[in-house]
Amino acid sequence: METSKSFQRTVKIQYHRDATSGGGRAKLTIPVRIQLEAGVQNGNFMEWAEQRGRIVGKPVFAPSLHTTTVFPSGRDQLYCLFPGVFWKKYHLEKGAEFHWRLKGSRAQGFIEIPAVKPQPRPVRAKDTSPETTQTVYLLRHQTRYRSTVPVEFCRALSLSAEHFVRWQDTGDTITCTPVMEEAMDTTGVELRKSGTQVEIPNFLCKKYDLFGKSCAWMLKQGILTGTIRL
Repeated sequence: METSKSFQRTVKIQYHRDATSGGGRAKLTIPVRIQLEAGVQNGNFMEWAEQRGRIVGKPVFAPSLHTTTVFPSGRDQLYCLFPGVFWKKYHLEKGAEFHWRLKGSRAQGFIEIPAVKPQPRPVRAKDTSPETTQTVYLLRHQTRYRSTVPVEFCRALSLSAEHFVRWQDTGDTITCTPVMEEAMDTTGVELRKSGTQVEIPNFLCKKYDLFGKSCAWMLKQGILTGTIRL
């Protein structure tokens, strides 16, 4: 369907497996008219959100914890990555339909899903009476940073490799909270010889100078929160 004021186009999700790693990635075609009229270019981003019965994406010019990249492939053709976490969470398959909509210069697209699950639930400690704080220095590995979760907090929450840590960027601080489910803004809990650690998202490592920074972990009313002051 196409009119002088609006444009609609349905494309199919493409999925390519990587024989070397055993993984793969999903991508979407960005129609040429949307590229031109919404000003989408190589190096832009797609911002994703779960809404009622839909996963919605819209072109944006700045990256965040909720974006994937826009990149070229072939003459005048742009693609965007489809979030792997949604691919796994909703058991999507190659060829699933994604619906683009353009109204004026505003573009967005969506894929329908059976139901939207709740936002990641925090991991709670059974004992909610004490309030405890402990600060640890960030660990650096090449360009990435990690934070160790103090042993007593891991025990209090029964934290394991099945859990995740959800990150938020306020501009003044980076905060994180252990949660039950994976999302675009989470990283996994990793059990290493040196202790239980969580990796800071690569986006935040690139955005901020985290050298010499520390993470203050606080357990309050059964909820554990880590705070990195910038």
